Amino acid sequence: PVQYEIFHYIYAGTGQPVFLVGDPKQAIYSFRGADIFAYLTARRSATQQHTLEVNWRSDPRLLTALNAVFGSVKDQPFLFDGIPFHHAIPAPNKPHAELTIQGQREPPLQLWLLESAGSPMNKGRASEQAAKATAADIARLLNFGARGQALLGDRPLSGGDIAVLVRSHWQGRLIRRELLRLNVPSVQHADDSVFITDEARQLEWLLAAVTEPGHEGRVRTALASDLFGLTGEELHRLREEEQRWARWLEKFQDYRLLWQEHGFMRFFRAWLIQEGVPQRLLAFRDGDRRLTNLLHLAELAQVASRAHPGMAGLLKWLGD
Repeated sequence: PVQYEIFHYIYAGTGQPVFLVGDPKQAIYSFRGADIFAYLTARRSATQQHTLEVNWRSDPRLLTALNAVFGSVKDQPFLFDGIPFHHAIPAPNKPHAELTIQGQREPPLQLWLLESAGSPMNKGRASEQAAKATAADIARLLNFGARGQALLGDRPLSGGDIAVLVRSHWQGRLIRRELLRLNVPSVQHADDSVFITDEARQLEWLLAAVTEPGHEGRVRTALASDLFGLTGEELHRLREEEQRWARWLEKFQDYRLLWQEHGFMRFFRAWLIQEGVPQRLLAFRDGDRRLTNLLHLAELAQVASRAHPGMAGLLKWLGD
């Protein structure tokens, strides 16, 4: 709403053309900060409206199914008067890779019903059952793909072809937990949730140690994290091996100097490679997720370093 008000204030009554692009379906679900009421306000104020009716991405069979589902609702299919349903038109002559399992084409749209014996399930129980069913079906598809019996076009189906859209981070964690239980690696993407992960806390320990390499307690805390992987026994031995401990302190001082002279990302990449962090994290069962979280945090930190210059500023940003 605030962004729309800014543009409305700048352009309203000036006679200058302004084009506003909106997607009502994304706005309904607040996708990437979209707001349904801002969309409706902008739509009402527009002197002309144009709709993109041709869908160049989706499988034509999926579009046919969705058109049938939403087109059958005659009144307010999306609960708002200002959001009618427009039938999507498949792009002509555009090839799409179809999913086939054991030689049979899979329906592009399938609806599942959760059955409960006795009294209806509450929301929490239903969410858990939905997560279990989803994870089990993903494992089934991947097993078929590994045997060459599930094909996407002319190639075997793989994990990178599958995504699960959820309404909340909590639902995402349920899915990830069930996939992990079935030994299926997965990665959860969400900007805000990455700051509450173990990787965020351990990156903060690392930056605190690099910021103040003379603080031995901070260095020990960083070394005890999964990023370095030193065991309690190894840390204890460092107390007695002065030369080895001195080399660690010197290494953190070198990282500090690299950060000071060349910036955060240059330091981060050098540290990542020299300490063998990717290999160490990927050794965990959920290693893909851990490494993805760490790299995502580094990208966010690099962007934040422009608004929070200096080591102390970036460390405070991450801690907040």
